[in-house]
Formats: sequence, C-alpha cells, structure tokens
Amino acid sequence: MKKIKTVLIIEDDPYNRELEKALFERDGYTVLEAEDAGKGIALAENKKPDLIVLDYQLPRVGGLQALGTLKRNPVTSRIPCVFVTASAS
Repeated sequence: MKKIKTVLIIEDDPYNRELEKALFERDGYTVLEAEDAGKGIALAENKKPDLIVLDYQLPRVGGLQALGTLKRNPVTSRIPCVFVTASAS
C-alpha cells in the first residue's frame, strides 16, 4: 500500500478547511486546498494527491457529483476519497 504524503482538501467553509489542514499538517502531511469542486478537480488532475478529503455539501457542484467526475477520470480515478460534512442529517 502506498504511503499517504499529500492530501487535497476540497471544502468551501474556510474555518473547516483550516481546521482540517491544521490536523493533517500537524501529522506531517503536505496539504493542498480548494474551496470548490472545480478547483479541487483541477488540482487533483495536476498534483495527483495521495488522498482527497471532500466536503459532501459544496456550492454549485456538490461533493457527490465531484466524486463521480474524479472517479470517471483515469488520472484521478484511483485516488482514495473521504467525504466529510457538517450536516447532522
């Protein structure tokens, strides 16, 4: 199994994004950030992170739709993705 070194956080809320970034950086990971799905998908294609942490509720293009785009793209299809959400429902 490949060791995770670089994490891409796709999160529209700046507070949540900074919190997630701090947690990963504290443990020695390199963190890339995007505030929306379009920027996140482009970063994933260009930088090929080892893990993507994806907000489920993003503006314009939602997290589920972004995940579909990532998984259909041969460049990003094998990057593991984890959903996060602040929603209680």
